[in-house]
Amino acid sequence: MQAGQEIALADLGRLAWNARSSQGGTLTFTPLDEDHQLYSNTEAQTLEIHESPPLPVYSETSLTMLVPHDGQGTLQQALEGTDDSQAPPMIRIGTIQEMDDTDTEHSALYLQETGGTRDELHEGDTVSQAHIAGVAPQTVQIHESPEAPTWTTDTTHLKLPLSGEFHFSEEIFTGTSTAHAPAFIRIASLTGANTAADAVAPTLELRKDDGSVTTVTTGDDGTVISREDFGRLHWNGHGNQGGTFLFEALDGDKFNIITSEGVLSEHRVQMEPGSSQITYIIESAPIGQPLLLDGLQHSVPALI
Repeated sequence: MQAGQEIALADLGRLAWNARSSQGGTLTFTPLDEDHQLYSNTEAQTLEIHESPPLPVYSETSLTMLVPHDGQGTLQQALEGTDDSQAPPMIRIGTIQEMDDTDTEHSALYLQETGGTRDELHEGDTVSQAHIAGVAPQTVQIHESPEAPTWTTDTTHLKLPLSGEFHFSEEIFTGTSTAHAPAFIRIASLTGANTAADAVAPTLELRKDDGSVTTVTTGDDGTVISREDFGRLHWNGHGNQGGTFLFEALDGDKFNIITSEGVLSEHRVQMEPGSSQITYIIESAPIGQPLLLDGLQHSVPALI
């Protein structure tokens, strides 16, 4: 269409704006009667065309935000979507549902203002200019962590026997207080001390009472181990090489537990190889005579 063209009433429903090569704009039009004449006392009308920005991208699964026990957590990452370049300029609050709310006079959702003051938000409050066309309302689940487990040190050091096999006690994973023990754990990483290309990496094994053995996998999709199985975990060193593994504490819903500092609750275990020791029992030796070692049954180390 060009400026100055006349459009019949029957064609108004087919008039459209193509925003592919523009960023909105304005359209000025003048109503005409059936004789193509201006109505008396009628001024030209201006229609503003506002093009929506690119649609925000949100996870196809439910949005879940983890916050520390009795603590606070910011929602920016969940609300912006998976692509911050397409984050909405503003949002509008729909519904707020607080579980087991013990303070009904105040909202758990608030804006943190400069200077530390809080501006509470309630259902229906508007903090957005307008809905972005084409975007369905999003629901964010706020999941509060239980109190995080604690350990006396950042890393637990354990000494391996010569066999390279080690059976863990459950206290390694529960921490210093059984009341705050995680319901589940997940091994985030495992590294052997021997990094040679031909080295066989150590493994963690879950050995059940029925004799079954499961090799524990690591990472975000790794094996989730329940508390009842903490005492069934074994280190298989495949030789006396040692290594390190890091495990994450999970709550009863298998979410990561968040500490009061707002970080993941996790603990590192260092498996240190035991020292090699050879013991010989000699029943008698000649008085004042040298003792020859070449007759011993076992090989003698090059250095002693």
